[in-house]
Amino acid sequence: EGRDIVLDGQGNAYVAGMTNSTDFPRVAPFQSVYGGGNSDAFVARLNAAGTALGYSTYLGGAADDVANGVAVDSQGNAYVTGRTSSSNFPIANAFRPAFGGLQDAFLTKLGTAGSPLAYSTYLGGGSFDSGNGIAVDAAGSACVVGETGSDNFPVASPIDPIRGFDNEGFVARFNATGSGLLFSTFLGGTGVDRAQGVVLDGSGNILVTGDTAASDFPVVNPVQAAQAGGGDIFVTVLDPAGSSYLFSTYLGGS
Repeated sequence: EGRDIVLDGQGNAYVAGMTNSTDFPRVAPFQSVYGGGNSDAFVARLNAAGTALGYSTYLGGAADDVANGVAVDSQGNAYVTGRTSSSNFPIANAFRPAFGGLQDAFLTKLGTAGSPLAYSTYLGGGSFDSGNGIAVDAAGSACVVGETGSDNFPVASPIDPIRGFDNEGFVARFNATGSGLLFSTFLGGTGVDRAQGVVLDGSGNILVTGDTAASDFPVVNPVQAAQAGGGDIFVTVLDPAGSSYLFSTYLGGS
C-alpha cells in the first residue's frame, strides 16, 4: 500500500507506505531485508520520468510497521512518519530511543541517497500512538500530526496538556536534528479525535486537518462553530510555536 507521496524540486516522487512482500523491489536500500510481522514500512524515490528508482528500502522491525506520511526538504532528505509495534524499529540519534509500549508513532529522516538515517525516533507513550501526517519547513524542522491513546504521550509547552478521550489528536514539532521537541500538544475534546494531515505556510503557521466526534473540540473564529453530526472534519491553524489557535472550525454535515 502506498500511503503518501510528495515531489521534490526536480520532480522526483517520494512514496511511503507498507508492504508484507519479502520480494519488494529494493534499490540502494538502508534496510535490505524484511523485518518481520504483518508489514514493514517502505520508502521509495522514483525519478521524474517514473522509469527508475533512486532508492527503495524497507523500514521496520520484527513486528508491524506502517508509514503513513512523507515529506521532503529542499536538499532531498525524506522525512517519514507512521506507526510501529516493533521494539527493534531502526533508531538513530533519537529523541526517544526506547519503545513506549503497544504501538508508537515514529519519525525518521533519511539522507538524500536514502541511507544512512540522519535520525530516527519513537514518539509515543504506553498505549496506542500513530503518526499520520508530516510537513517540514525550510530549516529542517519536522511537524508530525497523528493520534494517541497514551496519557503519558510526550508533551512540551502544550496548548492542550490533557488528553480528553481514549483517542486524541496530537501535533508535535521537532528541532532540525530530531533530538528534541520545540513543542508537542494534544488536539481534541471529549470524543474521538484524529489529526490526519498537516501543511506549513510561508510564515511557519501549522495547518492541521482530521476528524472529530467531540462536541467540545476547540473552535476559534470558526466557519462552523458547532458539531453537525456524529463525526465532523476539523481545520485548525496553530502559530509556529504551537502557543495559540489562529483559527479552528468544524466542517461537516449531519
